[in-house]
Amino acid sequence: MHESLFSFPSILARYRSAPLLVERERFLQHCAKQGYTRAALAKIAWLLRIVAQSPLSEQRFVRRSDPDRMARVYCASTRPVLIHAATQWFAFIGRPRIEARPKGLFAKQLSAFETYMCEERGLSHMTILTRHEQLRPFFDAIECVRHVHALNQITPQHIDRYFISQSENGWSRASLSTLADTLRSFFRYAEAQRWCRSGLAAAIDSPTIYSKESLPRGPDWSQVQALIANIQGDDPVSIRDRAVVLLLAIYGLRRGEVAALRLEDVDFENELIRITRAKQRRTQQYPLIGVVGDAIMQYLQ
Repeated sequence: MHESLFSFPSILARYRSAPLLVERERFLQHCAKQGYTRAALAKIAWLLRIVAQSPLSEQRFVRRSDPDRMARVYCASTRPVLIHAATQWFAFIGRPRIEARPKGLFAKQLSAFETYMCEERGLSHMTILTRHEQLRPFFDAIECVRHVHALNQITPQHIDRYFISQSENGWSRASLSTLADTLRSFFRYAEAQRWCRSGLAAAIDSPTIYSKESLPRGPDWSQVQALIANIQGDDPVSIRDRAVVLLLAIYGLRRGEVAALRLEDVDFENELIRITRAKQRRTQQYPLIGVVGDAIMQYLQ
């Protein structure tokens, strides 16, 4: 099963060498029969490898808090699906025995919402799973609030306080935005069923997600100049490194584009450099900056 999900030999070997290979393969085949996509199966395979390599897989009995502790080292969006994968897999293979989870005050409404997402909305298994694993902790938190015993007693203030607590627990804005989408979807359904007060879904605000905020910040130009100035020396490694760093810094090349450069790509006579863009599958031509040309010439010599 793993051979159909991972093509690189080193990655495939990593998955096949992890504990409980047969049990993980059986569960993946079970998920494939349920219609999971290849991308979803690859993610499940990754989650199962984490669980199989954890001490949980060697225990006879697993408490509900044990997967929670295992998942704490991962980001907020990964924790719920990791916990769900562990409990589903353990139940499927029949070991270790899992502590029974109480149904909860809103279990009936949550089950009805899952049926709605599956049968009427036609959402994927992974989407339904993600929403379930986001809603269940929310309901657990609401059950701890005094004087709240029904959905029609939930107010926007309760939801806001839950968002604040999750933010303080390390959730990113992107994870909180996904949570807001899930809660809005549920409460729109709950309003249609007249389980909760009208307008509750519309009162849920998503945090602002800034364009490209997830991209890592690079060094500023003064730091780049300091790096270039520090690459001195006449030894082959220093000469090579200076040429590589100048190509990265001045032309913004990817590492693969630098590695793919050939002698015919540098036209010293006409002071041009041609870059083959792997993603765009075309060649672009740029003026050959003097300092870069000198660095490349020194490397060639």
